[in-house]
Amino acid sequence: MKTTILILFLVIIFKAFSQNTKIDSLQQEVNKAKGTNRILQLNELAYTYWDIDSKKSISVGNQALRLAEQYKFNKAKARTYNIISWAYFLLDNFHTADKYCDSSLVVSKSYGTDLDRMKSLRNKTSFYAQGYTSKNYSIKTCLNELLELSHKKRDYERFEDAASNIIIHNAVYKINDFNTIGYLDSLLLKADENLKPTLYLLYGYYYESNLQHFKSIEMLKKALIFKNDRVRFQSYIILGSIYNDLNRFKESNKYLLEALTINLDSGDLLTLYFNLAAVNIGLEDYKQAYKYAMAYNKLTGNGYKLYKESEWRLCNNFGRIYLGLDSLKKAVFYINRALLLSDSLSPKEFKLIALQTKFKLLKKQSGNKNLGETVGAIAQIIDSVKDVQITYEGYRQLTDYYESTGDYKKSLHYLEKWVVVSDSLKSRESLQVFNEFQTKYETKNKEHQISTQQSIISQKDKLIVFVVIAGSLLFAALFVIFILYQIRNKAYKLLVYQNAGNIGKAQLVKTEDNTIEEDSIEIKNGSSPLDEELKKQIEISLNKQLNIKVYLESNLILKTLAEKCNTNRSYLSQFINEKYTMNFNTFINELRINEAKLILANKSTQIPLKELYLKLGYHSYSVFNDAFKKHVGVTPAFYLKTINSLFDVSNQN
Repeated sequence: MKTTILILFLVIIFKAFSQNTKIDSLQQEVNKAKGTNRILQLNELAYTYWDIDSKKSISVGNQALRLAEQYKFNKAKARTYNIISWAYFLLDNFHTADKYCDSSLVVSKSYGTDLDRMKSLRNKTSFYAQGYTSKNYSIKTCLNELLELSHKKRDYERFEDAASNIIIHNAVYKINDFNTIGYLDSLLLKADENLKPTLYLLYGYYYESNLQHFKSIEMLKKALIFKNDRVRFQSYIILGSIYNDLNRFKESNKYLLEALTINLDSGDLLTLYFNLAAVNIGLEDYKQAYKYAMAYNKLTGNGYKLYKESEWRLCNNFGRIYLGLDSLKKAVFYINRALLLSDSLSPKEFKLIALQTKFKLLKKQSGNKNLGETVGAIAQIIDSVKDVQITYEGYRQLTDYYESTGDYKKSLHYLEKWVVVSDSLKSRESLQVFNEFQTKYETKNKEHQISTQQSIISQKDKLIVFVVIAGSLLFAALFVIFILYQIRNKAYKLLVYQNAGNIGKAQLVKTEDNTIEEDSIEIKNGSSPLDEELKKQIEISLNKQLNIKVYLESNLILKTLAEKCNTNRSYLSQFINEKYTMNFNTFINELRINEAKLILANKSTQIPLKELYLKLGYHSYSVFNDAFKKHVGVTPAFYLKTINSLFDVSNQN
């Protein structure tokens, strides 16, 4: 523990030392500089203070403003206003940040450059993404002005950056009512070949942020068609992230490695290295994961501020990597650091993931010893986490742990939850396949709509073709559904015919019933066998009771039937188990369902189904309906309808 604290302390000291060294160097440059050059150096120093001390950044920025006024150096003022604006934004003072941003826009329009204006507009979109609204500029106004400047420079990077920022934050926080798809559709209608790749990338951001993964994939693949390295780089990263979320690690790794081949000097390399590390952890290639995690760590040491969530992700990845490499001492440090960071993060998914990693670590260190505290912490929060991908591992860990400690009640409790989550994941995988095909169809449909809007009225023929194709697809789909329905109906009818031909024969299919638990006695291997004389006596007595259909009594229990057979419940239960290979509840249920089939197969019997269940000894129709369906394969209503149709055909012949 002392070693862990020492390492952490040294890391913090090293980072602080690196930052202070850079600031000291800039301060020396400021002290040496004179005239307008001093203003430029002050701006650099204020910029460097952003992530270290935002208040100091504002103070240094104001020094630069005063000198700019003194020297009438108006071109530098736009950048200074932007720096101070962003410092206030980092302090969550959006109103003051917006005022300085407006000042930068005014100055940049009169004296500055297009680049300063683009930065100001980009900053404003960040304010809006956090829910702040300005009287002077709407989201659409900012984006339109950015787009206009981007057209002028043939560089859409800042427009893409601003638009994606709005898209991603709206998906998470649902703050603004900006119609993203409507806006992008309107731009795509008049976009040239230079803008289209950026728009397809923005569609990709939108659908990925709204968890419409396969729509995002289709749009990003369109963006990849264009020879635009920046757009291709971003598209590969998003594709890698999507396939990672879908647990399709090989496909994810393929796209991320494609991004790595595009040599861009970009801050997004952080995202790329992080995703590559995470994917290789999923692939259990811990050596490669370590390589990319170290590359990520190196970048964060070069001036990037590591926020708590990012630091948590880094520590959790390193913890899992060192665990996979069996470097347990190093794993301890990073896993404990991730746990510590998760206490101040929301939602609880962060805490649960860190605890699950800690569970694996402790299990590797000492088997099932010393797991109690971690298991308790997992159990305390796991039910409040909704992500089945995360809870799947946790429920499995709890099931295994409690089984190993002999607490089978808790083990069964968590096993049931694990099974539910497992089924949910399988359903999600099936849904993914369905969504993949559905998206391809919807994307083609959307492309056709956009193409139609771009066409002139004379192209109505294309619309007619589309309607014919869509109608054909619909007809084909309905035809397939009809065929499947017919096949299912035939299968059900075959079940009815087979059962109708086997009425009275024992079909040993266990069915559930809401009977009293005490009526089922488990016959253990060690139970003494019944002697032949006792068996014969019980069989004679039981057959007498079955001949008078005692099983139709609604309150019949094992004890009552045993008394009627002049024996005790243990002997009777053992006899039924040996003779019929089933327990008492299943035995009685079997007889009742066979009786139901006899009654339903009798054309002269006209008893309604809603009354039949009472005659059979059931307390409710729903229990009877479920039992019949599980035993026969169809509902009583379908069985009766099929039997009646069979009689009708026989009479006609």
